[in-house]
Amino acid sequence: MFEQRWFAMLDLIRFLYPYFSKHKIALFQYLGYLFVCAAIEFAIPLMLGYFVDGLLTFESLNSIAYFVLAFIGIQLLHILFRYLGAMKNAIIQTKVALGINSDAREHIQNLPLSYFNNKDLLYLSNRVDADSGVLASSALYILQSFLTVATVFTLSMLYIIRIQPVLILIIASMLLFYLVTFIIMKKRLYTHGYRFIEINNKLFSVLSEQIINFMTIKLFGMQGYYHAKFQDTSQKYIKRLVKKTRVDFIASNLDTMTRILAQGGFFILSGNQVMLNNLTVGQFITINGYFNNMTQFFAYFSSLKQIGIDMKISFDRIKEIYSEERERDGDKFVDEDIQNIEIHKISYALNQKTLLNQFSTVFEQGLTVIKGKNGAGKTTLSLALVGLLKDKMQGSIFFNNNSIRNINMADFRARYIGYCSQRPLLFKGTILENIIIPCNLAEINPCNQFLFPNLYSVLNIANEGSITEDQLSGGEKRKISLIRMIEDDLPINILDEPTNDLDIKSKHELIKYLTMMKDKKIFIVITHDEDVSNIADRVQTLESLAGESSINIGELA
Repeated sequence: MFEQRWFAMLDLIRFLYPYFSKHKIALFQYLGYLFVCAAIEFAIPLMLGYFVDGLLTFESLNSIAYFVLAFIGIQLLHILFRYLGAMKNAIIQTKVALGINSDAREHIQNLPLSYFNNKDLLYLSNRVDADSGVLASSALYILQSFLTVATVFTLSMLYIIRIQPVLILIIASMLLFYLVTFIIMKKRLYTHGYRFIEINNKLFSVLSEQIINFMTIKLFGMQGYYHAKFQDTSQKYIKRLVKKTRVDFIASNLDTMTRILAQGGFFILSGNQVMLNNLTVGQFITINGYFNNMTQFFAYFSSLKQIGIDMKISFDRIKEIYSEERERDGDKFVDEDIQNIEIHKISYALNQKTLLNQFSTVFEQGLTVIKGKNGAGKTTLSLALVGLLKDKMQGSIFFNNNSIRNINMADFRARYIGYCSQRPLLFKGTILENIIIPCNLAEINPCNQFLFPNLYSVLNIANEGSITEDQLSGGEKRKISLIRMIEDDLPINILDEPTNDLDIKSKHELIKYLTMMKDKKIFIVITHDEDVSNIADRVQTLESLAGESSINIGELA
């Protein structure tokens, strides 16, 4: 058990070290500020004790004035270094948290598409945010505690041993009690803490849904559904909160009671020494200050117990994300003209439902239309072609003679494949940014604007700021998706229901574009639109989940 905890702690240190090591200079500055603060905190009780005893020997008010000036000066210095430390803490903590957050999100972005099936993305995002913040802030708090509190504790203990060593017995008893209660409470604190954080993230997701899905709520009268969902989640949240608060209160007040008893023991022992004239009042005040510092160490220890548990919860949840295997990508970078795409007996299933089964075909230069009933696997086929299903897919796909499993598909998609999804994919930004950023362009090609004025008319919408999907019609979103493909001008283009929501003039311009370019590129178009089928070189029909049914347009002539 001890070895497991030791290795778990080493794992956490190894995980956090790269993030903190990027900020070495700021970290050393922060530690310097903390050390100065610790030295001042140790000096203040000595000054107070000296002042009280000095009241019996000071010869004039000047002595008191000098002390007051020195005392105010050192307190102001303490405030200054605490401020500098707080600023460094905030900067380091934020940068470390952002680094952890960014790396976790980068890992999530590279997970297979199957990972996101039925995944609550709002919950996942909030979870990563929360766990990144906890790890960064907790690590700095522990560092601060060990440097300042442990330094003051050690110096205070040395002073007390020299003046009144019997008080160390009280401190030793407190330490033993803290260790015992920590061992007893640790599992309960972790369990209730983990469950509370999970339901807290879930509640955040449910609350966000009530704003994000406002159109669904308005149009379909779903206030009752979302309210009931909120009520159910909030009740679970409250139950977890009550259980966590109860456990936290018991653990915290055991610590508080221990400190109260220790303080009582101090008053008895030290007060008796003052009455026997073995201690001066000034020494009593100094020892009391140091004894409080030492008991404060246990207060820090008490908070460290909860912080350590919170860190373990967050680290476990971050590790859970990293335990998901990244999407495997090949190391081959293709640099050749793609003449054909061969699909050989590919199969794909999700949640025990077969979406493609032993499907084979070949796509060549020209326009191929894919038809089929809903659920026949058309969109699944398009996702397989762009390489998003290869981790779970059986069978093979070849671009020329290059297997999709050997190709670096991230690079290949960027340089070879244009993709228009059934639901246009937009990000938060201007209409123009949604076109030129994915295409890595500086501006729109004016020739295309001239040739396809109705499609490109979406650029005329007054849009100074960012867009959201609800601000655009379905046709406008479709135009943005199609313009992105036209401007990208890639050799392979996959279009999923591209005429959906288009006005008749824009549809004719799309057909015009496909007719102009189909002899120069590979077009794979999933559609039920007969006007598009009429210009196709080949129509492929997915009648079922097995085999193929195809019609070559040339054979009909």
